[in-house]
Amino acid sequence: DMIEFAVPHSLAFSFFPHWLMDLRRGFGAIKCRLNAANVHDAMLQLSEGNCDLLLVYHHASQPLQLDPERYQMASLGHETLSPYAKADAQGEPLFRLPGRPGQKLPFLSYAAGAYLGRLVELIVKDADCALNLDAIYETDMAEGLKAMALEGHGLAFL
Repeated sequence: DMIEFAVPHSLAFSFFPHWLMDLRRGFGAIKCRLNAANVHDAMLQLSEGNCDLLLVYHHASQPLQLDPERYQMASLGHETLSPYAKADAQGEPLFRLPGRPGQKLPFLSYAAGAYLGRLVELIVKDADCALNLDAIYETDMAEGLKAMALEGHGLAFL
């Protein structure tokens, strides 16, 4: 039998491969299919019965709309969203928070409605000082933001 997983794109790259290897070490051979999607679509896959297990991010301020009577939840780890930018020749970031009022930092953001985007909005809102950011690019995929940041296009929370 094949276990079907619904997983957000970023976890499909950053978490799933290592986690699956740990499972195989503990349980032996496991056949699986990974369906990578955004968080909303991954949750729909579970609620519509199109997968066996759902792996998603969870934050208390952005609860998942899944019935706790129907679905069990377990925490598999913790991640921290942090700002990243390409380094210059001296190893210093090209863009450093908070930026300056007259000179906003090029900001690589998650698309509107993306789960991680809502968490970044909270980080920006709750920052100790105003962050001077100019959203110049957006996507719903963390890997896309990472690639743009590594090329020096701006600062991204990953």
